[in-house]
Amino acid sequence: MKKGPSSSSSSSSSSSLLDSTTTYILWMLSLFFAQACVQKQRLPGWISGHSGTRCRFRVLLLQSSCGSRTTRQRLVASAVSQRSSSSFSGDETGQLPDAAASSTTRMNKSTEDVVSYRVFLSVGSNLGDKYGNIQRGLQLLCHDDDSSRSISSNSSKDGVVKLKRTSFLYQTDPMYVTDQPLFLNGAVELETTLAPLQLLDRIKRVEQQMGRNLTHSQEFRNGPRPLDLDILFYDQQLRSVGGSQIPTTSSTTTTTTTTTLQPVLVEADNLTIPHPLLAERDFVLTPLLDVATGDYVHPRLKVTLRQLQNQLLLRSSGKHQHQQPLEEGDCSTNDVNNHNHNHNHNHNTAKTPSTIARVLPLPRNRLLSWNNDSTQHHPYGSSSSSSSSILIMGILNVTPDSFSDGGQWYSSDDPTKRTSKDVDWVARAVDHAVQMEQQGAALIDIGGESTRPGAQPVPVDEELQRTIPVIARLRQVSDICISIDTRNAAVAQAAIQAGADMVNDVSGGCHDPAMLETVASLGVPMILMHMRGTPQTMQSMTQYSTTTTVEQEVAEVLMQRVQAAEQAGISRWQLVVDPGIGFAKDQTGNLRLLKHLSQIRASVNNLPLLVGTSRKGFLGKLASVAEAQDRDFATIASLVTPACLESSAAAVAQREHGNPFLDGLAPTTNQSCTIWRVHNVAAAYQAMKIMKAIQQA
Repeated sequence: MKKGPSSSSSSSSSSSLLDSTTTYILWMLSLFFAQACVQKQRLPGWISGHSGTRCRFRVLLLQSSCGSRTTRQRLVASAVSQRSSSSFSGDETGQLPDAAASSTTRMNKSTEDVVSYRVFLSVGSNLGDKYGNIQRGLQLLCHDDDSSRSISSNSSKDGVVKLKRTSFLYQTDPMYVTDQPLFLNGAVELETTLAPLQLLDRIKRVEQQMGRNLTHSQEFRNGPRPLDLDILFYDQQLRSVGGSQIPTTSSTTTTTTTTTLQPVLVEADNLTIPHPLLAERDFVLTPLLDVATGDYVHPRLKVTLRQLQNQLLLRSSGKHQHQQPLEEGDCSTNDVNNHNHNHNHNHNTAKTPSTIARVLPLPRNRLLSWNNDSTQHHPYGSSSSSSSSILIMGILNVTPDSFSDGGQWYSSDDPTKRTSKDVDWVARAVDHAVQMEQQGAALIDIGGESTRPGAQPVPVDEELQRTIPVIARLRQVSDICISIDTRNAAVAQAAIQAGADMVNDVSGGCHDPAMLETVASLGVPMILMHMRGTPQTMQSMTQYSTTTTVEQEVAEVLMQRVQAAEQAGISRWQLVVDPGIGFAKDQTGNLRLLKHLSQIRASVNNLPLLVGTSRKGFLGKLASVAEAQDRDFATIASLVTPACLESSAAAVAQREHGNPFLDGLAPTTNQSCTIWRVHNVAAAYQAMKIMKAIQQA
């Protein structure tokens, strides 16, 4: 039956009334949420759509003008999906930062906020292949990453997680339950589109896949674990991207981008952010300071990470300093080694201050400790604390033309020209390497190509014939760390496969375009050196800019190489840098580099430094010693003096930053790690021991 006009009019009126009623209800609900935000009220669980989960909501009020004086209030729902629900806020009061700080002024084009999160995560392991567990866990966590896809792309169903930076790695004593193996700890910075509880769910899956028992039926609280990933801080990143037309005759349009970081606070049954026990754990604070600056402010405690660390060091040393109290609710049974899972177990073991030592990860589940003179012993290993650590690298040149020991550990390339003495040159070279190890070397650097000034390049096949037999036989008789000194990716790969542990490239990865990616795929540490040109041209390239100093330019270039290595997939905890003494530097340049090592170290974010002055020409000129073999005394002076200057500079820096350890008690963090690359290992090792004894007296 056809409806008449009156029926149609009645239907229209009913629809209009319904729309008005709906609008009124929604408006009233918005006022309710706004009031709850202002009064900091905890909203009932039914609002979240999930029951039984403790959560706190923050309603963020945004004000915008849209070209008129009318002010609109807009509800921003920060919901966490998947299995759990929680709420988090921009800051303690739930208010967004001032609009001027988080938006871009525009005239003709609108802007769109791209939201992602910066996350600081702690990583740890003390079972099995510790470093392998950490590496594999991070790979699984970022498993669906596409490096060609922007973090702003939300096309991935499971969200995007990208590894941005890593800390150094530290070997630490176990805390709470001390009768277990030493831990390997670090921290990483992530960028992700996942909200906190979504990331926590992914972390749980990764840990279970790596063998972690999260039911605790077999794994006791604070006990050994193959992998531990813990959320420490969460920051929301708001990127305002837009174009503004500048009134010029050419009508030029420019695009501006503004990024605002806002801390995310979470309180849920299974997750608290920031981590509530962060302030009492040096094994977490130390690597965290490598990726987050010391000026990073804890959003609840309102103190910097550096201040937290200093307070912890004072408490560990028995000294007293007033500590700002934690806010109510921050003290919890959540454990950083249990990534904030909610448990009803109580701590029944004593807290023991941890001892921390920086380490370099090596293949075959081995660690090179920067503290090679450990004073504290542990049933599963050893660790010690020191403000500075020096390792000795012995030089083994299997070349006929190196400037100091050419031909000493290698016979002629032509077998028909070898004498009876040269027949077993490989055994002679290996014996010398073993002797250097016995004299105190922690690393042996094996090179098959001379890079002295004017040296000609060596074909890859010939370089392989010189180095691989020595590496393979040395690995059979010693477990010492072996470094391959090469500029060629093919040699680096063959050397690692033969038993070498790290790559030392005097070109900083510039000579062979495949070098950085090759080292990343091998998963081994790398030494990046600064140089200009080639061995044939470098001595004509010793003049540096008049607007900067040689040490500033060297540090800047080294940092560029570090960034290139990280982009290729080599983590920060695998890197060492070398200022390149004698490579495209004149005498003044060499001396300035040695005098300002502390400045270079600070500029490269405290990366380990390799110092290679051994028997070089500028020392011979200064000491009037013609023969390279006779320059060992000058070599020792060129190593000890910069180390002492660095020690003095470090003491001044500690005072300026309020470090409490100025009376002989060495801090457990911010170690200055250095490698001395020398021909005469015995002399360098003895000098290092005496120097450190005097410094620590």
